[in-house]
Amino acid sequence: MDESEQEFFLHTKPAKMMVRLADPSAENYASALSSRIDCTYSHAVRIIQKLEEMGLVESNKKGRKKYIELTSRGEDVAHTLNDLMKLLD
Repeated sequence: MDESEQEFFLHTKPAKMMVRLADPSAENYASALSSRIDCTYSHAVRIIQKLEEMGLVESNKKGRKKYIELTSRGEDVAHTLNDLMKLLD
């Protein structure tokens, strides 16, 4: 992970989104994610785009919704972030 990726994950919203995406019971599309991590829809979309650029998520359109799924690397990052967040609580 390069320095810009590390800086990105020091922000709360991207970290919360990654942890949320790792939850198999969560509805993982932009509007649901934005509600769950308490940010605007447009901010959530920008986070998702950055995560896609990093190769941590991929999106799949199902009907009218675009679902976001973690890649295998994304799963590793999400679980590590979740562990870190638990340690910091």
